Amino acid sequence: MKELYRRSDTLIKDWLSDHFTDTDTFKNDPFLSVQKKPNGGLLQSKYIDLMPEPFLGNPDPENNLVVMLNLNPGYGETDAQFIGKKVVSERLANGYSEFAKTNPYLTDPSFHPAAYEWSRKRLIWLRSILDVDENDERLQFVLELCPWHSHKWGEARINNLNAAQIQYINDNVLVPATKAAKQSKAGFIVSVGKIYTKLYPELGFELVKEWEPDEKDSGWPKSRKTSKPKSVHFKYYKKVTGSETVKVLSIWIWGCNKTPCSEFLPLERSIVEYIRNH
Repeated sequence: MKELYRRSDTLIKDWLSDHFTDTDTFKNDPFLSVQKKPNGGLLQSKYIDLMPEPFLGNPDPENNLVVMLNLNPGYGETDAQFIGKKVVSERLANGYSEFAKTNPYLTDPSFHPAAYEWSRKRLIWLRSILDVDENDERLQFVLELCPWHSHKWGEARINNLNAAQIQYINDNVLVPATKAAKQSKAGFIVSVGKIYTKLYPELGFELVKEWEPDEKDSGWPKSRKTSKPKSVHFKYYKKVTGSETVKVLSIWIWGCNKTPCSEFLPLERSIVEYIRNH
């Protein structure tokens, strides 16, 4: 974790500089590109003004409910969404890692109201599937695959990761995620979104088991409109490297980045139990 904190603090310190584009941090970032090509950089220049967020939350056991992976932070330039240098410079006086440990998106409703509501819904869902008391004060520890805000970070990019980006994800996301997951209440990593089903195999994970919509499964929640099984998919991936084992629960719903409805709770709890025992 010390390396994660060091890298994150350096990134944000340089980002706050008036000469960020001249720093080695900018020039060596695997997701940034100053070349103007049709298929060039991941980011539009306006998004560089939005604070990058390598991680959020505290990985210590007493604070860590579960480790979650996000593709990248949300994006936007409206007053309600824009988190630029002027907004956060004072909060970052003690370094990004100290700021991030407080997870302001969950602990400070005034910091970013929309993100607070979105994050709280995820927290309520996580507490439910892990069967912990709603007053449990542990929060999710979130790592971003790409720390930069960008609407271009999507399926096309996942299918075309270059060697530097894969190395970054392995070193700066999977390594700390694995360590934090062992200290979490869940004991494994969680992600929401179909895109991960393409990413994990590319990162060396093997699919262990999947739970898919099935017409013959009378217990699978059905759509009230069509009476067909709801299109929610659960996939359990595992990666073993030497003595190190990483477990991941990947969940995705057709056409959205939402979590499953409450009807899936019994199944989700059984899946959690299965992953812990396998």
